[in-house]
Amino acid sequence: MVRRMTVRGGSDVDGVHKTVEELAELTLNRGLLGVNRDDLILWFKHHNYYRFLGYAKTFMRDPKYGDKNFIAGTRFDAITGLMESDSDLRSAILSLIFPVERILRTSYARIAYDELESKNDPHRDHAFYLDPHRYRRNDEWDDGEADRLVDDIIRDLSRSRDVNVTKFFNRSATVPDYRYANVPVWAAVEAMSFGRISRILELSLDQDVARGIAAEYSLQWDRFCSDVHAICDLRNRCAHHDQLWNRQCPSPARRIDRYTKYSHWRPCGGSAQMTIMTVYRFRKGMGLPDAERATIEQMLENDETFRNGILNPNWHPRQHA
Repeated sequence: MVRRMTVRGGSDVDGVHKTVEELAELTLNRGLLGVNRDDLILWFKHHNYYRFLGYAKTFMRDPKYGDKNFIAGTRFDAITGLMESDSDLRSAILSLIFPVERILRTSYARIAYDELESKNDPHRDHAFYLDPHRYRRNDEWDDGEADRLVDDIIRDLSRSRDVNVTKFFNRSATVPDYRYANVPVWAAVEAMSFGRISRILELSLDQDVARGIAAEYSLQWDRFCSDVHAICDLRNRCAHHDQLWNRQCPSPARRIDRYTKYSHWRPCGGSAQMTIMTVYRFRKGMGLPDAERATIEQMLENDETFRNGILNPNWHPRQHA
C-alpha cells in the first residue's frame, strides 16, 4: 500500500522512495538550470537529496502551497555554492567555539571546587554534581528535570574510555551512584557533553559558580546561562552538519544592540549570526584571538545571497527581486 500525504495547495506526492535517477528527473523538470541529467545523478549519489532540498526550497516559487517549480533563472551551482559556503561557515564556527567550550569546562571545574572549598563542603573531592538536590526543582510539582540531568551525567561518565576519568570508577559497585561517586569534578568535565555543562550551570541552586565564571571573563551575568545554552546549541548544530543558511536558530541568544560592535552586519531575530556575535563577546572576555572572526566576516562580505540567508532566517529572493 502506498502512503500518500497531501500538500497544501491541492497537489500531493507519493511518500515512497525515489531512485537518484528519478530525483534528477524531478529536479530538472522543475526548471533547474546549469546541470545535465548525468551530472545531477552522480551528484545525488554523493549528496542527500533532502539536504539539497533544504537550500533549494528557498528558490522555488511557493513550495509551502505545492508549487515546487524553481524561480526562473535558478541555477544548480547557485544552490550548491550556498551549501559549500554553509559547510565552510560551520567549520569556522566550530573553530570559534571550541576554545570557548574548553575554557568554560575548565572554569566550571575550577570555580565549582573553589566555591565548595570556601564553604568547607565535605563533598568537594567527590561527585557532588550527581546530587539531584543541588539542582533547581519546582516547588509545586517536580517534573524530574534534576533527576534527568543526573541520569544524563551518569550516562556521559559510563561512556567515557579516558583513563584519566575511568581510574576513579568503583568497578565493583553495581549502583551508578556508588560506581561514579569518587569521580572528581575536574575529571568528570572531560566526560560530560557541553550540553550537560550548560544544564548544570542553568539548573544549579547555588549560582555562585556561574556568577564566578561570568565575572572572571567580564560577561553579562543576567544572560550568561542562556548565552552558554545558545552557544552550545549552535556548536551542536555545526558538529552535526545542520543547515544554518536561511534557518531559524532554535535557541538564539537574545539581541543586544551593543554586540553589533563585533560585526557590522545587523542580524534579524532568530538568526545564527546573533549567537555568533555572542561567541565573539565570550572570546574577547577570555582573551582569545579574533582571527576566526575575520574569516566569518569575510564569508558574509563575499556573497550577498549567503549573507542574506545567514542574517535573516526568513529571507527569500523575492525580497530583493
